[in-house]
Amino acid sequence: MYSNKLIACVKANGKVLREKGEEVYLPFGSEYTLWFKNEHKRKVQINVEIDGTDVLFGKSLLLSSGETMDLKGFVRE
Repeated sequence: MYSNKLIACVKANGKVLREKGEEVYLPFGSEYTLWFKNEHKRKVQINVEIDGTDVLFGKSLLLSSGETMDLKGFVRE
């Protein structure tokens, strides 16, 4: 997904999965990561929900200009 200079994708087994509209289908039982890249000239704040569940438990990710990040699993306090 590319929107407003932010790239987000889902990877399973190290490969980027194809999107169908705004949905991504994972092979059953597969482990995955979310990958982000900020192409802005400023920091961006990212909130992540999966199937309507806030997986960052009220927290946000901050990505600096040009930075990339892999999010593996749920973030816990």
